Amino acid sequence: MKIFNIKGAIVITLIVASFLFLLSMGTGYSARIKEIEKLKNQVATLQEQQSALTDTQSQKEKELLSARKKSHKIPQRKKELEERSSELSVLEEEVNSAQKTLIQEQSELADREKSIAQRESDKAAAEEAERQAVAAQQAEAERQRQAAQYNAPAPAPQGRGGGGSDSVYYANCAEAKAAGVAPIYRGEPGYRSKLDRDGDGVACEK
Repeated sequence: MKIFNIKGAIVITLIVASFLFLLSMGTGYSARIKEIEKLKNQVATLQEQQSALTDTQSQKEKELLSARKKSHKIPQRKKELEERSSELSVLEEEVNSAQKTLIQEQSELADREKSIAQRESDKAAAEEAERQAVAAQQAEAERQRQAAQYNAPAPAPQGRGGGGSDSVYYANCAEAKAAGVAPIYRGEPGYRSKLDRDGDGVACEK
């Protein structure tokens, strides 16, 4: 602003000097009046320009002050961004750690399920093998019992009224079933070959 005031004073001084110079030259009154009016207009124009320049300079100074204030906030914002970036990094590390833990737990769970399934399969196979072994033992015992009865000597056939008090006679399978002794195996009281139609050593089996 001081520069503009100095320039304005210089211009005004030059105009006044010119005016005095014209007066000293002895020119006509009308010509002097016109020259004075011209100089006044120039002075007014210069004053307007000076005012405009002053306003422009004031605006620039305000803009510069605002820019300086903003520039002072930049380090603070930069610091805030760095802090947020640090927090974000910590959160990312926590998420990655949680994901690793979850994957590990899922893997352990899958291994446990696989182990349980294998144990159940082994248990079922063992139970089935035991069942088959028991069934085989029972079948073998039954076969041996039937073989022993089949190979036992048949008692001598006795008539309906013959024999002692221990003799048992059934006329047919209906009587044996009614007595609750069917089926009758070879060697047992009441067995007769006529009641054993298929000759397998078991009478009245059906």
